[in-house]
Amino acid sequence: MEITLITPPYVVQQNVKLHWSQLSAKAIEVLIVELYRVDYITFKQAQRLLNTTWQDTLSIFKKHNCQEYYDSDDFEDDVHTLDSLYGEEA
Repeated sequence: MEITLITPPYVVQQNVKLHWSQLSAKAIEVLIVELYRVDYITFKQAQRLLNTTWQDTLSIFKKHNCQEYYDSDDFEDDVHTLDSLYGEEA
């Protein structure tokens, strides 16, 4: 994942470089929630980025007043998971 931050000139002049690993866990959490909220990532992608269980991801969303929704991409992910667990049955 690549993130571009647009910074004011005075920040650039101070040669401040911001790396993903330097962000606090809280800032990363907020970013992931916002990416989900504006539909840039799916629930499953948010869960993977947060490295949490389904329940913990829901809890994080609730904490940030972000409503979870279930779209066709989530459905396809679930179908794929079920197929891999139980095999395709015709």
